[in-house]
Amino acid sequence: MLRFTFVFAFVVAACALVALEKYRSEELQARRTAEQVELLQRLEALDRPSVARLVAEWRMTYPEPSADRIGELRDLVRQLQSDPTSIEAPPYSP
Repeated sequence: MLRFTFVFAFVVAACALVALEKYRSEELQARRTAEQVELLQRLEALDRPSVARLVAEWRMTYPEPSADRIGELRDLVRQLQSDPTSIEAPPYSP
């Protein structure tokens, strides 16, 4: 009986830890997604067609961003807010 109690307690503890980790993972992803929404809105506020295309492509490609993608997006926002034309191709000159 003592062994059954120990195994039951172990299983309950393991399930609780798995549920906690799942909750933490979902919470972290929700924060990343919310930050991505805010960063993309900042880019949209630049009101440039090339930036709008980038934002649309980003949303389609990364609907649930990773930590690396959020870092990349932060850098991109900084760059484009300081120079919105940096995304545009230079004019062709023969």
